[in-house]
Amino acid sequence: MPKNAWTYSGSFSLIYGIDMGTISVKVEGIEKTLASLKKWQIIKRQACEDTLKKIGFKVEGDAKIFCPVDTGRLRSSLSTNWSGSGKSRGRTGGKAQADDGIGEPSGPQGLVVVVGTNVKYAVHVEYGHVAGSKQGADSFMGMGLGVGTIVEGKFYLTKAYLQHEGEVGTEIGKIMGKDEKV
Repeated sequence: MPKNAWTYSGSFSLIYGIDMGTISVKVEGIEKTLASLKKWQIIKRQACEDTLKKIGFKVEGDAKIFCPVDTGRLRSSLSTNWSGSGKSRGRTGGKAQADDGIGEPSGPQGLVVVVGTNVKYAVHVEYGHVAGSKQGADSFMGMGLGVGTIVEGKFYLTKAYLQHEGEVGTEIGKIMGKDEKV
């Protein structure tokens, strides 16, 4: 070993030495350390994915409670899906049609859980709309400006999300070994 050398030992060793301007570095045990890190990463990722799905299903359940019902189609079409599920649609039940529900999220987002529906009128129930408005020549001054009744939004998905908003940070923090939110 060269003069002025020091060694750090832990999961792997780093040996460093200086001898008249020559620097040498030797790393021992790196393969075992990298394998341990990879295993840790897989375990933590799976725990995070399971947690996100669990919270997604809670949001779905609350959204079904908050969702107004006329025929029941909208409520039964609410579903949860996640990246890597392999499902073209989320789970559905009751009076939902076979093509109801949301598809698997795609893209480079990493772990993604989505709660929603593909029922076309869902956005109008969530955020509100104008009912009974006239279009075209019969509308206000023939300008396509309809006059109708304002129907307030029910915000069933928003309310459900807000019920569980803080859980993601808290639960992921626990998984990663932190007591505080991430």
